[in-house]
Amino acid sequence: MTDAEASPDGRTVVARTPHVASLHRASDILAGRMQAYATIALDDLCESQGEGVALQGDVLHLSSEAGPFSRGGSLLGLNCRLPSP
Repeated sequence: MTDAEASPDGRTVVARTPHVASLHRASDILAGRMQAYATIALDDLCESQGEGVALQGDVLHLSSEAGPFSRGGSLLGLNCRLPSP
């Protein structure tokens, strides 16, 4: 896991690796259950490193530092129709 963040309403936690973003109910995490209720594959985005994540409504924000031969990092905003927690 490279990053995780709670949604503004505190109901959802989004966690990411360089390959997948997963959505978790905050109440499940507090109860010790880490089962994701949705996952989003990220490999097709071809990010340099794939590190940061944030969730705001139906927008999933992703950030990546620069790769070894890249001039800079990236910040992406993906509009997604996300399921309710």
